[in-house]
Amino acid sequence: MADGAAMEEEKPEGQIIQVRFQLQHRQLTTLLERFQTLAEELHKKGNKEECEKAYELFLKELALYQHSITKTKIAISTMKKETGTYESSRKQIQERIAKTKEDIQELKIKLSHEQKQRAHREEAMALAKLINQLPSRQDTNQHIRAKQKELEGLEKSREAIQKEIDSRRRQFALFYHSLNQLKTELEDNSMDES
Repeated sequence: MADGAAMEEEKPEGQIIQVRFQLQHRQLTTLLERFQTLAEELHKKGNKEECEKAYELFLKELALYQHSITKTKIAISTMKKETGTYESSRKQIQERIAKTKEDIQELKIKLSHEQKQRAHREEAMALAKLINQLPSRQDTNQHIRAKQKELEGLEKSREAIQKEIDSRRRQFALFYHSLNQLKTELEDNSMDES
């Protein structure tokens, strides 16, 4: 392949174009050869049969070439229609892609909102479960009243105990005072006796 490219570079530009033209347009080249053959036969002024044969071959080749051109025109027309269809399809696909991207953005926002709502619901359910584990307000109020009564009873007991302690303190103070007096009297009596 590299050798072919090197050979093309060595040939003059006109020759390269001619070779490419011949390779790409074989039918046109054949038609040109038939035309040249017909022209040569006409210039020779030779045999009428040879001229007619060359003419028929030329017409046959011309018909094939025209048929090929017609097929090419049909193919080009079909390709243009398909190109239009593809362009229309491409635009529709791009519109769908844009619409899908918009839908995705909207769904992302909706998903985020739904996730927040779900988190709130789960939090509310957890709080409800925690609340359900606690006693009812009525039970709590009854318990508070019972504890208040118990506290009042304890307060009364404390006051009673405090009164008894005060009474015992006074009694002890009186006893201690009496003991001191008795001791003093005994000491006085023992001094008097001595």
